[in-house]
Amino acid sequence: MFFLMKILLLVLFALPSLQLLKDINVDATHGSMTLRGGCSDKIRSQQSAEPPRKFDIVVIGGGVAAGYCVKEWISGGPMKESVCVVSEENVHPYERPALTKGYLAGTLKSPRQGGFLCLPKESYVFSNIELMLSTKVVQIDFKKRVLTTKPVENGGTKRTSIEYSKLVLATGVGIERLAVPGCQLKNVFHIRNLVDVDSMTSILTPGLRVVVIGGGYIGMEVSACLAVRGCNVSLVVRGARPLEHTGMPEAAAEALMRVWRSRGVEVLTDP
Repeated sequence: MFFLMKILLLVLFALPSLQLLKDINVDATHGSMTLRGGCSDKIRSQQSAEPPRKFDIVVIGGGVAAGYCVKEWISGGPMKESVCVVSEENVHPYERPALTKGYLAGTLKSPRQGGFLCLPKESYVFSNIELMLSTKVVQIDFKKRVLTTKPVENGGTKRTSIEYSKLVLATGVGIERLAVPGCQLKNVFHIRNLVDVDSMTSILTPGLRVVVIGGGYIGMEVSACLAVRGCNVSLVVRGARPLEHTGMPEAAAEALMRVWRSRGVEVLTDP
């Protein structure tokens, strides 16, 4: 059946604790850590040609945790400490949960246009908080309190060493990618960030056949939004009903499944 579909949308998630452990290598001997996920190169022996930059606080991440850390800090007025936020994305920290709600449904504007940002862009300027966007952290030395960054593929700052007094790891978690034949084909999408959703919505048209894999909260949200946009949606659920793994009472899950089906979503469950 799946080979007849024009588009296959994968909405896959891992337990945060397990994914975090999988994405971080810790070298206890040298007191350093190498972050993985497209940035597995170890560069302990490499030093920036320029003197390291220095900040009191460095935040790594571009989502809700990073954005709201800064928002809380500046709520009482300008900070005395120097702060730098490092994010792989080329947009200010934004509320990622909105991606599979109003943004996918087409009712929210993009964070690039100021939509669902954790903080207005000018707040970073007024509070003298530096943003290093399109920048990847490739190594952290906890003993020396130094991290090293390099540009991501589509731009960003040059390779830089940064000294810090305090470090906030607010990267969030990755997604679990389904390793099956065909998962690398065109029009197969995984959802985690703004680029993922923009890539998918760029091909959406009313009547398009879409398969959503994942019967959790995100899968339910995505399937509902796509149905609102006029797509012909099938939701593939592992188990007898959606949200089964969340502990939701059976009667409530069954009621939600009936609502989704009444709105035109084909819900496919285990026999």
